[in-house]
Amino acid sequence: MISITRSITPSIFAIAICIFFRVPVCMPVPSQTFTGFNLLSRYISAYNLDHLKKSLSDQTYRGEEGILGLTPETAQSFGLRVYTNQDYLKARQLYTKAEDLMQEITDVLGMRAKKKPSGECVRKIAVMAVQHNRAAALGWKRLMSYRTRLKSETDDRLDDTICSRLLEKLLEKELACASHNLRDALGNLFNRCRSLDTNDALNTENITFVNYVFKHFIETAPADVLSRFDLDRHRCENSVNDRPDWKMALEASGSRFAPILESAFERYRDSSFRVDELLFLALIRQESAYDPRNVSHVGAAGLTQIMPQTAISLGMKNIFLPPYFREAGSLLTRERILKRQARDLVLEITEKNSLRLAQQAKNLFLESLSCGDQRKKLYTRYRRELLNGKQDDRLDPGMAIIYGLKYFSQMMKIQKGDISLALASYNAGPHRIRTYNGIPPFKETIDFRNKVLRYYRMYQGRVIRRLSKQLPDR
Repeated sequence: MISITRSITPSIFAIAICIFFRVPVCMPVPSQTFTGFNLLSRYISAYNLDHLKKSLSDQTYRGEEGILGLTPETAQSFGLRVYTNQDYLKARQLYTKAEDLMQEITDVLGMRAKKKPSGECVRKIAVMAVQHNRAAALGWKRLMSYRTRLKSETDDRLDDTICSRLLEKLLEKELACASHNLRDALGNLFNRCRSLDTNDALNTENITFVNYVFKHFIETAPADVLSRFDLDRHRCENSVNDRPDWKMALEASGSRFAPILESAFERYRDSSFRVDELLFLALIRQESAYDPRNVSHVGAAGLTQIMPQTAISLGMKNIFLPPYFREAGSLLTRERILKRQARDLVLEITEKNSLRLAQQAKNLFLESLSCGDQRKKLYTRYRRELLNGKQDDRLDPGMAIIYGLKYFSQMMKIQKGDISLALASYNAGPHRIRTYNGIPPFKETIDFRNKVLRYYRMYQGRVIRRLSKQLPDR
């Protein structure tokens, strides 16, 4: 459960509110006596050192070192002593040049024949690809030369004692800022250590790190240590009191659905896993903004944005699923594969094969654009036909809420009350959680998790404020 005490002064009332909302009260503990710190440090260090090995193997290394994976610039911002030389500075320039060239290559790959003759595009791609690959190769050579000169005597990043103390301070700060929500704290820790400029704790850059540390920690930490954290867990027992206060959170756009929501919550009151009402409201707010005729760019429809195949698996009877809908999904997959193949070919271009591979890359990219055009037309057609009279249970507010709640309840049960994993399952499918051992590294899925929880906190705060006004003066 997401802590709701972030901006509230600790008091009997605050603790009572936490109990009322079934939120764990996370009390800060000095790290010197906090046995969980050693475990977190161990897994953070293990991930960063393993990532270092992989980055050296696949040549994605960019100067990150030590148990915190710090670049020289980030380490200097923390006040650490760092070694740099002309090799490192030149490598940075070369990789910046390579990144700029790759962006230009991507732009030219996407140019249609009408805008610029194909032959000219191919020649330009060939020239820039050779320059890109040469810059990347020279950058790598410089980085490896720089790395041979790194020593703990001149670079604090290689001193585990110094970095462990820094890690302790950073962990304490991020845990406090995140109200002891472990995932958000880990995400913010990674963002600081990699100097990522983002307002979201979780993102595509850090999600693999967060999944690794979080999973290993909850599997090995003692129960009394785990109890000190907000682990995104929610256990909604059948015996809890009813929560009519959820109506206080509804905005005008959602209040018209209050009777339907109340009926749905009552229907699932004795289900195997009862969903927090405010969390479900937050899900609807993010999915459709309470528009019952909302249809996404990939065909999810209704208040709870259920995909056609999912709707059928849930038992919904009238679902519009024409043959061309599956074709649109196949085109989306092929579009992504072709773009990836085009980029891979660019990375193989040399002076000897430049024109041949550049032409192949151009053809693949144009084919991917063609797939994208067809996909968009099919999904646009689907949306138009769906909204223009096709019978579909997902467009019925009552059905959308009932089956959306049913599906989310299933996801919560599968993920054992882990809110973040349940939201990720709802968005991307439960099989993806298994594949990636946590939240999948898809921007859409991570953004969905972040935004739903943002609305969830907002609704919790709204209810708390309104409840506090009803309390008698003391």
